[in-house]
Amino acid sequence: MGSHLVCAGYGSTSGWRRQRPQPALTIRVGLVGLLAVVAAAIITRHTAPGTKVMGEQPRWGEQLETVINAAEFTIHDPVLRPWRFWPFCAWHTRCSSEQEAEFWRQVTPEEAEETGVHWFESHHYAAALDQLRHAATMGRAKAQFYLGRMYREGHGVPKDDAEAAKWFQKAVRRGYVPAYDELGRLFRTGTGVQKNPSEAVKLFRTGAERGDAEAQAHLGNCIEFGEGVKQMEQESWHRRSFEQPTYSVTDPATCEEAKVWYRRSAEQGCANGELCLGELLGRSAADMLMARTSAGVFGFGPSSGLEREYSIEADKWHLLAQRQGLVWDHQRDFPLYNTNSWKTYSRQQQEDWAEAARRADAFVPRKEQPSEAARDSASPDPLEGPLSSGSGFLISEDGYLLTNFHVIEDAMNIVVRRGRESYPAALVKVDQVNDLALLKIAGHFRALPIAPSRASKLGDSVFTVGFPNPRLQGTEPKFTDGKISSLAGIQDDPRDFQISVAVQPGNSGGALVDSLGNAVGVVTARLSEKAALETTGALPQNVNYAVKSSYVLAFLGPVSELSGRLEKPWPAKERKFGDAVEEARNAAVLVLVY
Repeated sequence: MGSHLVCAGYGSTSGWRRQRPQPALTIRVGLVGLLAVVAAAIITRHTAPGTKVMGEQPRWGEQLETVINAAEFTIHDPVLRPWRFWPFCAWHTRCSSEQEAEFWRQVTPEEAEETGVHWFESHHYAAALDQLRHAATMGRAKAQFYLGRMYREGHGVPKDDAEAAKWFQKAVRRGYVPAYDELGRLFRTGTGVQKNPSEAVKLFRTGAERGDAEAQAHLGNCIEFGEGVKQMEQESWHRRSFEQPTYSVTDPATCEEAKVWYRRSAEQGCANGELCLGELLGRSAADMLMARTSAGVFGFGPSSGLEREYSIEADKWHLLAQRQGLVWDHQRDFPLYNTNSWKTYSRQQQEDWAEAARRADAFVPRKEQPSEAARDSASPDPLEGPLSSGSGFLISEDGYLLTNFHVIEDAMNIVVRRGRESYPAALVKVDQVNDLALLKIAGHFRALPIAPSRASKLGDSVFTVGFPNPRLQGTEPKFTDGKISSLAGIQDDPRDFQISVAVQPGNSGGALVDSLGNAVGVVTARLSEKAALETTGALPQNVNYAVKSSYVLAFLGPVSELSGRLEKPWPAKERKFGDAVEEARNAAVLVLVY
């Protein structure tokens, strides 16, 4: 269904597609299974009352889990921790939408993120998925990063590089440092995204400047081999000398920047950085030896001290990388890693290897602390202008307002503009399935009442007040009207109205208002011209959609802060149409996404 819909939000960078809840499963518990569940409850008796997230498992619980070969068993409960018991018990969760909504309403995005990361690191991917998805949807960058890893690595979900890239991009937009390296690797290889080495280098450099060791190693590798780096820039680095080198050995004038990034990565204990630095230093030592040989100079003398130092340093970093399990295939039988074979080599070589091993033993990795300038340069600048925009409308006098989920999906910051005033907005709740989002701003406002959509009839007159194409048409609210063309949406979706109200990019999230001034829906999408042309050979004429208010009221029902605060709908009696339009205009807001 999603391929036939186009979001009416302005400047949206990601596609949107509704997903119905997955079919619920059942609980099958035998006698032995029931005993296992009771045992799990006893094991978790020390859990604090009211705990909404799961902490560390007790050691003896882990032993029990190992003994009974845990598999595909997860309890999502505010008190019980996730446990797996199979074949003793086949447990499958069944939650109604109301129960699921109530559960997630009690779990904050921060708690869901922390819990999801814990289960991911513990390799309980089924338990991690729901928590990470919830936190990621609510804009938590770390959860978005780990959800991207799940899709990239195929943990708990089918492997999907394009989906992984989408979540990494969201985490990058929020400035989550490890995401720069992951997304850069996808752009470098063209995995899940179009191959773009220049974009990869840009991402690696941003992450590297903020102290990410993996990004530093990959940036050095791109520079060394000229991937995504302009030739002129690369040659300028070859000629550049450093006034304050970051290490004691003075580098030759080649690949200076690559060596700097490799060393910064290696000194943080990154195996990739250690291996690449060892390779580069080893090649530098070999080049010096070749130059001496060509000049007719043999043996170790004063002129070869730098060469020997390079060789020892190269062996040191190779050894450190090998201890982390990273070694080139051609080096696996290298004598450096097998002290028993040292006696077949010269005394000088043995001393050098021993010195390299001593330095490796004494090495202590240290993490970089990025400078303020590096942090600021990697953060989005809200003054550069909004990334996208949409419409919304106030539903309570104390500043609660509705818009579409796809409008704020990629938001790092949300600003609501009403007239000449701008207000920072907080995200309260989202519903991806029905494409709804609830925001909150501070202040006292005039709100629009919401009436149940079941009273709406085919052919009823409706209108919307929104902010289409604000960069082109301006920020004054725009009025468009039409009729309810169908009581069902695309492919007879009962959640939507089909409407003839003109909708343009930027109208998403605006109220669909009846002639009395009651909101009976939320404008959400228009039929894709491309899909209609490919399917029917003709362009659609004013075919747009709005989520019915009955689903909106169900979405707002569990929000206790709104209890008794929604405006009462206007009764079915004559009312001046101009008054209804003015009321909708006063409640309409422009939603800016940064």
